[in-house]
Amino acid sequence: MKEISKVINPAGFVLILSVLMLVSPFVYSHSAERLISGNVRSDGDLGVLPGVSIQVKGSSLVSGTQEDGNFYIEVKPQDSVLVFSLPGYKNKEIKLTKAYEYQIFLEKRGN
Repeated sequence: MKEISKVINPAGFVLILSVLMLVSPFVYSHSAERLISGNVRSDGDLGVLPGVSIQVKGSSLVSGTQEDGNFYIEVKPQDSVLVFSLPGYKNKEIKLTKAYEYQIFLEKRGN
């Protein structure tokens, strides 16, 4: 049986291990879904808006606001826009940033 130090070059092993340690967090952080949360209110009276539909633009992924106007939706790294809609209000598109929490204000139609 060969000695392990003769089969694997220690310098090459250290280099490969170092590269993997540097790249792994980057790959993981860009492939994992993240939870986006927030609150949706009426732009006029600042009242909470339950039942607002929240869709990831370009996908079939949909969520909605709860009775207190709060929402939670898991998005993929390539997802970049959320669309908020509620009858009687103008649709609103929000471009996602690195933030995890958003305050959304919907404007009533006709204003």
